[in-house]
Amino acid sequence: MVKKLSILLLGVSLAHAQLLREGSVVEDTQRGLQWQDDALSATMNHAAAQKYCKELRLGNAANWRLPLLEELKTIVGNSGESPAIKQEFLHTAPQGYWCLETFEGYPGFAWMIHFRTGNAYKYAKSTPIHVRCVRTLE
Repeated sequence: MVKKLSILLLGVSLAHAQLLREGSVVEDTQRGLQWQDDALSATMNHAAAQKYCKELRLGNAANWRLPLLEELKTIVGNSGESPAIKQEFLHTAPQGYWCLETFEGYPGFAWMIHFRTGNAYKYAKSTPIHVRCVRTLE
């Protein structure tokens, strides 16, 4: 029983060990990603969000972009909490955040994740929604 509990606790600590906060950037060491977490972003439409990430300079790095849906899903936390995001993130509205991908078959819509629930939805690209940029470590 003690061995099983130790293995379980080790698994829990390793699950949280993949995210490391340094200043206003959260690094996912397992996936090789860095996430913006410097302040609560303004809301903007999908095109403006892409431009915002492309022009972002944070943590002495450029090459920021909107995250893919599967990438943004990796930082969703417990859906019973609001915002539903992992604890390493300090600046998150319990609202929607843009993903890069256009919703298949609907060119005027893109994916977003709502951090009140942690669920993904399609939304009109013209809608002002929050932005959290990501970059791949080189």
